Amino acid sequence: MKKNNQRGFVLVEAIVVAVFVLSLFTFLFVNVVPLVGMYERRLNYDTIDGVYNANLIRDLFISNSKCTTAAGGTLKEVNDSPKHYIKYSASAFCNNAINHGNDPTSVENEEIFAKKYCDKLLGEEYIGVKYIFITGYRTTQIKEQANTDKDNFTRAEREYIKSLDKFLEPDSAVYDGYHRLIIEYNDGSFANIEVRR
Repeated sequence: MKKNNQRGFVLVEAIVVAVFVLSLFTFLFVNVVPLVGMYERRLNYDTIDGVYNANLIRDLFISNSKCTTAAGGTLKEVNDSPKHYIKYSASAFCNNAINHGNDPTSVENEEIFAKKYCDKLLGEEYIGVKYIFITGYRTTQIKEQANTDKDNFTRAEREYIKSLDKFLEPDSAVYDGYHRLIIEYNDGSFANIEVRR
């Protein structure tokens, strides 16, 4: 009779230990797997090289006063756009940011040199830019556009835009003169940086 009781106790003890170990593994799985996913997502988002290159692009953009003027220029076009963003390829960005719609045959030598410099800098040999988005500083509008306008956004672009912070509440007027550059690189990485009018 004593042996039967010990066997029952060992069975209950084994079940309790198995449930404890199983719950421990479940807890670890539930908490670690999302962290691994966040790490993998951040591996291509806002890398050091990506942010550094985004700063170079911002400096190039700001150096052309035609882009950032309040009366006209690219940032005004973003504000006036019903989509609240403009998406450029690298070459289109150089054409619009440097020449800003001027006829390339009639531009001055300085603008021709600046456009060639921009094309070379953003090209595959150096930075390797695929697309540049210019949008408002607050990311709520471009997040809505990325969800609704799936024809103009790739899956990777939508995922990156979804991962952006809100930065400020919609009613805050502190950053009214600010915009945001979102850069997609040819290697699949992304970066974003603010630009001030």
